[in-house]
Amino acid sequence: MLATQFEAWKEQWLAEGKAEGLAEGKAKGKAEALICLLVERFGAVAPSWQKRIRGAKLVTLERWFKRAIGAPDLPSVFNPPR
Repeated sequence: MLATQFEAWKEQWLAEGKAEGLAEGKAKGKAEALICLLVERFGAVAPSWQKRIRGAKLVTLERWFKRAIGAPDLPSVFNPPR
């Protein structure tokens, strides 16, 4: 019985790890795409902005990416509209 429970925990742990890894990979890809978009639209992106982008959560990256499409300038991407 203990072996069966251990196997169940192991499978759950592996599934959670896989899901986490996929989410991290997706966020990393979105961060790099956002940096490319910003460079094309506004020119060089300062390392401090790049660090902020690479450290952001996926939901935040998606919000910034949508803003970046029509933003008039780089700060507008990161500041909420008023």
